[in-house]
Amino acid sequence: MSTSNILIVEDDPDHRELLRTALSAGSSRSATHIAASGDDAVRAIQEHGKNAFDCVVLDFNLVSENATQLLPRLRAAGCKCPTMIISSSDAQETVIKSLRCGSVDFVPKSEAFRGTHLKERTELAIAGGRRKEETRRKSQRRAQHLTELAERDPLTGLSNRRSLDRLFSRHRKKIDRRGPVSIAMIDLDHFKRINDQYGHQVGDRVLCLVASAIRESVARGDVVCRYGGEEFVVIRPSTPYAEVLHWAETLRVAIEGLACPAEVGRIPVTVSLGLMRCSSKDLSPNVLARVDRAMYLAKASGRNRTCLEEMVAFHEAARAVRQTTNESLDSRLQALLQWGNGRLGPTQLAHLTTHAAYVSRMSIRLGKALRMGSQNIERLRVAGLFHDLGKFVIPEEVLAKPEPLTVAESAMVGRHAEDGAGMASLLGVDRVTAEFIRYHHARFDRRGAIRRDPDRTVHLGAGILAVADAFVTMTSYRPYQPVRSFVGAVGELQKQVGKQFDPDVVSAVPHALLTEVPEFVTRITRSRNHGMASKSVAPPGVACGLPVG
Repeated sequence: MSTSNILIVEDDPDHRELLRTALSAGSSRSATHIAASGDDAVRAIQEHGKNAFDCVVLDFNLVSENATQLLPRLRAAGCKCPTMIISSSDAQETVIKSLRCGSVDFVPKSEAFRGTHLKERTELAIAGGRRKEETRRKSQRRAQHLTELAERDPLTGLSNRRSLDRLFSRHRKKIDRRGPVSIAMIDLDHFKRINDQYGHQVGDRVLCLVASAIRESVARGDVVCRYGGEEFVVIRPSTPYAEVLHWAETLRVAIEGLACPAEVGRIPVTVSLGLMRCSSKDLSPNVLARVDRAMYLAKASGRNRTCLEEMVAFHEAARAVRQTTNESLDSRLQALLQWGNGRLGPTQLAHLTTHAAYVSRMSIRLGKALRMGSQNIERLRVAGLFHDLGKFVIPEEVLAKPEPLTVAESAMVGRHAEDGAGMASLLGVDRVTAEFIRYHHARFDRRGAIRRDPDRTVHLGAGILAVADAFVTMTSYRPYQPVRSFVGAVGELQKQVGKQFDPDVVSAVPHALLTEVPEFVTRITRSRNHGMASKSVAPPGVACGLPVG
């Protein structure tokens, strides 16, 4: 039999020794601890721990307080073990008060000091307390099991909507309240078609495969829930937004590659995802309505893609601008920039205004040097102004980061050309101009995906925009790179001829950008022939209004 730990609370020294002797009688082992006052008893529980004692033997009348006053203090300190009260008085009133205040037994001192009587009563109290605790634990485990069953989706094994509602309402132990949290809404594309065409049994198999892919993709501490029929919600606390977007795209591609066997062969499965982030303290059912809108935008944009909540806000603003501004594209862009003025950081605004204006100006010069028609020159002007619209949805902390970008951050920035093309189209930009924007970051040697018009308009326009953007970036201040000289920037472009940049466009750079400084062309040629660059070159701002350092 295990040793019982008993706390004796008695202020009379002689009685303490008698109680210690009485509790040590018999064959069973007991370890006794002495507290001479109520304060000593509270300290003993706090120091040894709330589960350190198996029983408390307490004198009803202490000098400083009686049992009815001390017992609540012991409970408040965490004491959960049974308490026995002893007293020199066996008056009925004392017995009633002892039992009413929470003790499990009352023993007069005249009986407590005699033989093994107190020892036996104490062992009964301890045994009863242990049975009660075991019953409580079984009941708690049973209730927890029932709760898990009620909050578990029987098909996929994920949490269900009820679990998510409980998380939002009061149980937020899984969410770090100190940092941001990202929420993803994932919806299977054309799931009704799968059920109608292949049957619900195959549909269930698809749901299980997708649920398994989501479960395997998340980290420990993330919340994964089957929210509806074919909808899933993932909550990722304290994860950078770029990392969450990279995870979402990786998951989307993985689901697209799932092999879902059926009697008729492999069934194509894709999902549309909506993403948003918020402060953990703001996490509530309201955020699901917001991320749901992002998911539906992904569906409206063609399905099998990921959309950020910020894109929903842009789409709404763009529609409002088109409804209220029936003027030029420039006026619409200015109205949109005014809307975003309080929402965007300084780096975002710089990319969308000053940088875009310089790129537009350079693109016009390159287009003229390559003898493009007036319609395409205007397209280049507009494309330069609109080419960075996709940076509306890239966080300021990513664009302004002085250190090298992570893989996830690079992937987020890499989306801005595709996103920007769609955003520009919303404002009324024509198809060809939107294609200039869409492909302006595509490498020249990998640009086979570009639709090749008979006159190479898209191919050449995207190439011009790429060179103009690269040149302005290299000759402008960036937190992650030093400002290059005019000659240095041209040299970098020439290093990438036939690889990243169109050879025809790069060869037109000196003439197109420095027509007002003819001797510069000679200097570039001389520098290239001698393997060195001149340092006395006029800066781009002098020649064509481009940024100076």
